[in-house]
Amino acid sequence: MIANAGNYPPAAHVHELLAGLHESQRERYAKITNPLRRDTWLKGRAFLVDALAFRFGHCDPESIRSHPDGGVYLQNNPTYISLSHSHHMFVISLSDTRIGVDIEYMKMRNLIRQDTGVFSETENRYLGRLTESDRLVVFYTYWTLKEAACKATRLPLLACLQGVRFEMQNHSFQLPPSVSGETWYFLSASIAANWRMALAMAGNGRPHRIEYRQWGADRQWHRLKPDLQAYTPSAAPRRAQ
Repeated sequence: MIANAGNYPPAAHVHELLAGLHESQRERYAKITNPLRRDTWLKGRAFLVDALAFRFGHCDPESIRSHPDGGVYLQNNPTYISLSHSHHMFVISLSDTRIGVDIEYMKMRNLIRQDTGVFSETENRYLGRLTESDRLVVFYTYWTLKEAACKATRLPLLACLQGVRFEMQNHSFQLPPSVSGETWYFLSASIAANWRMALAMAGNGRPHRIEYRQWGADRQWHRLKPDLQAYTPSAAPRRAQ
């Protein structure tokens, strides 16, 4: 579910939510000192409440809790939740299997222009052969896919940046040996202008049914058909990079 904060009701409505959140969430909010981060955090919770209400017909804000690592879960509910935001764009994923989602606003910076070593050697070489504009898109495709993998697998970010590897030319991926033997699915998409999104999901023995929704100015979740790229497991054996 994708939401643009510009389509949300006035700030006063969002802040009404705060009183209904669990005490641990209110304490978490109080510890955020940056005003912009506080506002973003609370809007994210507001969008989550609306997404859960759409999914289940009702959502008690008091049931939203946080894992020690910052992830979100529902008390007494097995649904897996993943959230991400970039500037005013939010994305929320709900699933009955492990899931991770990431969204990023694409902007050129020195990290993209240089071979920084944040990805595998093969991925960095591929980036180095691209034009600057193509490198921007591929860099954020890599980054969002790996960030989504980090959230879904609970691996450290650096381990995902360098250990989870994607092949752009044949849309395949390889996972590090430390990741369980589950079937994994990765999807990448362009969301609006200059935003890139990725989704990582663990398999559960049956095909996934994925539904995309976007929050509209009418405060309703409307169907969305993003232009998706799916990544499949690589058949090639792992080689040291």
